[in-house]
Amino acid sequence: MNKALLRKVALDQRRLLPISEYRKRNSILCENIHRLIRENNFKIIHTFLPITKNSEPDVTSLFKEWWNEGRKIMVSKTDIKTKTMSHFWFEKTTQVKTNSWGIPEPLDAEPANFQATDLVIVPLLIGDKQGNRIGYGGGYYDKLLHGFRGQTVGLSLSPLVDQLETDPWDIPLNTILFP
Repeated sequence: MNKALLRKVALDQRRLLPISEYRKRNSILCENIHRLIRENNFKIIHTFLPITKNSEPDVTSLFKEWWNEGRKIMVSKTDIKTKTMSHFWFEKTTQVKTNSWGIPEPLDAEPANFQATDLVIVPLLIGDKQGNRIGYGGGYYDKLLHGFRGQTVGLSLSPLVDQLETDPWDIPLNTILFP
């Protein structure tokens, strides 16, 4: 199956998850990512704010605990024209606004240096056992992770597949967590 078809099937399956199943899977993902962060003592975490209409994994319930543990949280704003992201500190008082693509973004947040990040948490629709992922197809995270030296982890609400078709520009993740 090609990437476009896999993307559509995976997104449709995720959107059709009953809310109780979504919550169960998301809770397991939150436990797993929190354990990974504590075990590796990651201090600066770059994560995504979930696109609710797409039933993305949601780790925002962990933010308060991360702040209490002295961790810093970084999130991005998406520039759809240049297919790039700019990075900002996410604080307890940071307000969020959803852009025209349905992506939540911080308002009036302090710019952050992405290279200071210890761990990047990446959304995905489907992943494989080698750390490859299929997202929405814009290449934003592949550009972001090109040359990045820290750790990367993807969050999937579905089990991994054996192997995905990849392109030369695809950047595999160090780890993919799934329930």
